[in-house]
Amino acid sequence: MDLRIGSLLLLQLAAAATATTTVTRTRTTTVTETTTVQAPRIFRFEPRPRMEEGGYKTCDLQRSECSIAKMPRDESTVVYPGGDTRCISEKTAYGFQVIPGDGDKLLVFFQGGGACWDAASTKRSMCVEDAYPSYMTGLLDRANAKNPYVNHTVVQLLYCSGDAFAADAADHGWTTADGDRAVQSGQQNADATFAWLRGQVGALSDLVIGGDSAGSLAAQAWGNAIFDMFPAARKTALLDSYLGVFPDGCQGNVLSEVWPMCTGPLATSLAALGLDRACAAGNLTIQKVLAATATRHADAPFAFIQSKADAVQKGFFESIALSFKSWPFLLSDSKFYERANEILLGLDALPNVVHYAVDGDMHTFTEDGLVYEADGTGPKGGGGGRTLIDWIARIAVDRVATTECAGALEDEPKWSGSTYCPRALANKTFSPTGV
Repeated sequence: MDLRIGSLLLLQLAAAATATTTVTRTRTTTVTETTTVQAPRIFRFEPRPRMEEGGYKTCDLQRSECSIAKMPRDESTVVYPGGDTRCISEKTAYGFQVIPGDGDKLLVFFQGGGACWDAASTKRSMCVEDAYPSYMTGLLDRANAKNPYVNHTVVQLLYCSGDAFAADAADHGWTTADGDRAVQSGQQNADATFAWLRGQVGALSDLVIGGDSAGSLAAQAWGNAIFDMFPAARKTALLDSYLGVFPDGCQGNVLSEVWPMCTGPLATSLAALGLDRACAAGNLTIQKVLAATATRHADAPFAFIQSKADAVQKGFFESIALSFKSWPFLLSDSKFYERANEILLGLDALPNVVHYAVDGDMHTFTEDGLVYEADGTGPKGGGGGRTLIDWIARIAVDRVATTECAGALEDEPKWSGSTYCPRALANKTFSPTGV
């Protein structure tokens, strides 16, 4: 498994390494089906290395206006808004990372870092609990001429709430590994960031919403609200490594009860999308949010980056499936890729939704140097075809968004393994009219 630093490392318990479980399901026709599966895996979270204190400037919004105009260009400043913002553990304050660039170009990026959705996942620290800025690599690299966003002002929401920035001050009585009371206030953290940002930017020529891992889910959840708050001549959503392959039937409960999106700052956006009733009924999914957002903002490309056998997304699927007792508990690479393709097929009727598929199990590219190396054949590239960074640049500069996949074209009945490309998703191109 080729996972770089910052991924979730999948670990098998020694006692479970050779164990099997026999599951028997009886159909209404009295035919009994027995399946033998491996014992479920568990994994721990190891956060991506982040800048040490002293490597960046700070600003307390309770004591200063923290004006972008006074921050040094192309350097990181972390702004701490205070108020009702907080990390899942109150030991560390929430903050957001600002890298000033051109005033009319804005990249809003949601940092990733795991997820906590119940007492067990919180106790096992499966989400980042502290807010630290990212190193300036990947699309934050200000020295790489290949970076199409090298001159954009960057505002990165630092992730420490464990809720994909979706929860409205949720307090379920859980405790962290250190015994602190866990409260998830992702909505409050994002709302405070955007309240500050509204006072900092004027007319925008270009607005990009991005996120990796859990940050991809956040970008999907907040995309409509951000596009409404910050009108721009050109808009893009760049969604890295979390398409939303979840166990059947769990999303509605998570998004209405565990990470309540139906209330708080996101409620207005959900109502504008016509999804407030679905949320209240426990039927909301991130795919419904993305589809409604892409429909409402039809001039913006919504571009997914997705490894065909993403090990971290598989690991989260399996852990969530165990928590909700949702069959199947395990996914092969082939089944994961099949489910991902089914989601993409469901979104394919939207002309502005495209994706870039990468062979292998790598998780996230855009905050890492691999964004400059990867192509469809793998994270290190070398296989020919359009590279990932060229694909991103084509969207950013030429305003042409395409679906890219390396592999033999296959029709759905013949899907097998995780190296093929679905024929029904091939050869898709989107270019906003008049741009």
